[in-house]
Amino acid sequence: MSAMAGNALIVDVRGQEYYATAHARGAISIPLEQLPARLGELPRDKAVLFYCT
Repeated sequence: MSAMAGNALIVDVRGQEYYATAHARGAISIPLEQLPARLGELPRDKAVLFYCT
Protein backbone atom coordinates (compact mmCIF):
# COMPACT_ATOMS: atom_id res chain seq x y z
CA MET A 1 0.00 0.00 0.00
CA SER A 2 1.37 3.37 -0.90
CA ALA A 3 0.13 6.94 -0.78
CA MET A 4 2.35 7.69 -3.77
CA ALA A 5 0.61 4.97 -5.78
CA GLY A 6 -2.79 6.37 -4.83
CA ASN A 7 -3.74 3.51 -2.52
CA ALA A 8 -3.76 5.65 0.61
CA LEU A 9 -4.56 9.19 1.64
CA ILE A 10 -2.22 11.11 3.93
CA VAL A 11 -3.93 13.51 6.33
CA ASP A 12 -1.81 16.10 8.12
CA VAL A 13 -3.58 16.87 11.41
CA ARG A 14 -1.30 19.74 12.43
CA GLY A 15 -2.48 23.34 12.36
CA GLN A 16 -2.74 25.19 9.05
CA GLU A 17 0.40 27.27 9.73
CA TYR A 18 2.52 24.13 10.05
CA TYR A 19 0.97 22.52 6.97
CA ALA A 20 1.66 25.70 4.97
CA THR A 21 5.31 25.63 6.04
CA ALA A 22 5.95 22.02 5.03
CA HIS A 23 3.98 18.81 4.52
CA ALA A 24 4.26 15.39 2.91
CA ARG A 25 3.71 15.39 -0.83
CA GLY A 26 0.07 14.67 -1.61
CA ALA A 27 -1.10 15.18 1.99
CA ILE A 28 -4.29 17.05 2.73
CA SER A 29 -4.76 19.25 5.77
CA ILE A 30 -7.45 18.55 8.34
CA PRO A 31 -6.41 20.03 11.68
CA LEU A 32 -7.02 17.67 14.57
CA GLU A 33 -9.69 19.87 16.16
CA GLN A 34 -11.68 19.76 12.89
CA LEU A 35 -11.30 16.03 12.30
CA PRO A 36 -14.51 14.79 13.99
CA ALA A 37 -16.65 17.19 11.93
CA ARG A 38 -14.84 16.36 8.68
CA LEU A 39 -14.65 12.56 8.82
CA GLY A 40 -17.23 12.38 6.03
CA GLU A 41 -14.68 13.93 3.65
CA LEU A 42 -12.37 10.93 3.95
CA PRO A 43 -12.55 8.12 1.39
CA ARG A 44 -13.93 4.75 2.40
CA ASP A 45 -12.11 2.88 -0.35
CA LYS A 46 -8.54 3.81 0.64
CA ALA A 47 -6.36 3.53 3.69
CA VAL A 48 -6.12 6.83 5.55
CA LEU A 49 -2.81 7.68 7.20
CA PHE A 50 -2.87 10.44 9.81
CA TYR A 51 0.30 12.19 10.90
CA CYS A 52 1.48 14.90 13.21
CA THR A 53 5.10 15.86 13.76
